[in-house]
Amino acid sequence: MAMQNPYQSYKQNCVTTVTPEELVVLVYKGLEKYLRQGIIFVEQNDVEKANNAILKAQDIINELMSSLDMNIDMSQQLYSLYDFMRSNLIQANVRKDPNKIREVLDIAAGLRESWEKALLQVRQLKYGK
Repeated sequence: MAMQNPYQSYKQNCVTTVTPEELVVLVYKGLEKYLRQGIIFVEQNDVEKANNAILKAQDIINELMSSLDMNIDMSQQLYSLYDFMRSNLIQANVRKDPNKIREVLDIAAGLRESWEKALLQVRQLKYGK
């Protein structure tokens, strides 16, 4: 029997023990990672790797869109924002335009920062930390 990689075990435990809010932050960080890769690969003219990175970013955005609870008022605005981000990535992928990817990266970073601030406030209220 093969022994499981300790790093993989650690990552699995992290994902299964985080709060939903922390998971959203992790998803945004993953989105930012693929967007940065997409920019680098476009600038290096590595079309295949750029395409793969942009598609992974699009997959994350699709997942964020599908996870919205449309009974919450803010969800419609987030859905529209995610749709804008996805459209920009489609254009970026077709045109291999790093500036379009940067626009999406800026939005994603802003959303992640907002979630991190909210998460900190929730922790302070809940735990006094």
